Amino acid sequence: MGAFGQNVGISMMTFLLFYCVNVLYINPLLVGGALFAIRIWDAFTDIPGGILMDRKVFAGLFKSEEKFRPMLKQVALPMGVLIAFMFSVGLVGHKGVGEPNMLAFVLLMIAFFFYSILYTFQDIAQWGICSLAGTTSEERGRISQWGRTGAMVGGLPKEIIPLIIGAVAVGQRRWVFAVAGLILGLGGMLLSRFNYAVSERAHAPKLEENVLEPLKLLLKNKVVLLAMLSSILGGVTLTIGYIHFFEYLVSFNIFGKQLDGITSGFIFGLITGIPSMLGIFGTTKLAKKLGGMRNVLIFVPLVQLVCRVLAFAFVSSLASFNTVWGVLIAGFFLFIASTPNNMRGVAQTALFSDSLDKIELETGKRNEASVFAMINLIAKAGGALNVLFAGITLTLLRYDAGAIDEIRAELIKAGMSSAEALAVARESLSPVFVRWAWPVFMLAPAFGAILTIIPLLFIKHNKKEQERIESALKELRERNLKSEELPCEETATDSPLEEEPQNNE
Repeated sequence: MGAFGQNVGISMMTFLLFYCVNVLYINPLLVGGALFAIRIWDAFTDIPGGILMDRKVFAGLFKSEEKFRPMLKQVALPMGVLIAFMFSVGLVGHKGVGEPNMLAFVLLMIAFFFYSILYTFQDIAQWGICSLAGTTSEERGRISQWGRTGAMVGGLPKEIIPLIIGAVAVGQRRWVFAVAGLILGLGGMLLSRFNYAVSERAHAPKLEENVLEPLKLLLKNKVVLLAMLSSILGGVTLTIGYIHFFEYLVSFNIFGKQLDGITSGFIFGLITGIPSMLGIFGTTKLAKKLGGMRNVLIFVPLVQLVCRVLAFAFVSSLASFNTVWGVLIAGFFLFIASTPNNMRGVAQTALFSDSLDKIELETGKRNEASVFAMINLIAKAGGALNVLFAGITLTLLRYDAGAIDEIRAELIKAGMSSAEALAVARESLSPVFVRWAWPVFMLAPAFGAILTIIPLLFIKHNKKEQERIESALKELRERNLKSEELPCEETATDSPLEEEPQNNE
């Protein structure tokens, strides 16, 4: 329930680029650059945040020696308030359809900066606790799978937003986002407080020797470093989101009913996303067949690569992408490609937890918070690159949302229906956008998949090796436990003998 609530809340952030470009009417390159700068800065504060949590710096503040649970309880409310605020700023300083709202944009960026700091600690705690809630690789795999399942389901409510956006007037979109930010953003983060119910079963000693000790342990963890490189490389590609691609380029008639682009995109995304909701339950079984979670991480982008190339080839040769048959063919291949998508999060969480066992066996120490801070860093760095390249792509393709929406608004005022106005406004699209949007939409992620796979090939991890590590670690923990108990027994027997001569005197 906690992971579900968190994803309900933070899923609103997937609309941040669209909100800034299509509601606040800010230049896409400026939006992409600003979001990139904040996310990159935020990404590289994750490691210091993880170090602070490994050293239990907040124990006094929260009056608890637990590493993660107090953070899950305290940070949720302010995060929810900030999300609601970010998607309400469009109500301030609004000048009209197509007019840039710079005041709202500045307020949003300030709020986004503080939200990102809170998200760092909340997300590290949410996924870091997976390594302490279980004591074996199999247990952690199941915990990760159920947590990621909740997160996946939590991402579904936001899918109704594009459908509503497509049904309302352009000038009313800011109200749609304000209400969604309050219900999904604030409401979801309040639900995320259920994470506090998870117990920290494994003992996580406080790292005290050196403030940089968690960082040193992190740099020894090749699994984490290679996974980070994989994610960063995967984001270095041009990209167009579903909502920008479908809104102006796709529209067709089904059984006498005309479907606009946003409605078509909503249906397309919903249908192609169904397999991923089911595929996640097969992660642990697939890992056994493929020989470990590392191979699952390779399998996911490999399927994406093959399916996207085939979709582009078939649609380009047999039909146009903006026809019913074109959408059906592309949908069929992306339906297959999406099946293992949500397995990535499960595999990564389980693999990182396993890597901690190896580090503990080699050094006698664990740094869960720092390691799971890397998941945050990976996600944020990848997201920062994605939004930067999205802004660059829209700029290169000469996409101008403000000009198009101005034309639509004027035509609707003149008496045209929304569908007719949209059809006319489409004619003002840049020929460059019309020509290249489809290849970029389908093939750019395939190129990113190739870059994603390369570093993963260098991760050495298999089931037999993990079983050996777990067995050796169990013996080490038992020996350490006995050695910790022995001085206590000596102290208990020695203490009365030392006091006896004093009594005799």
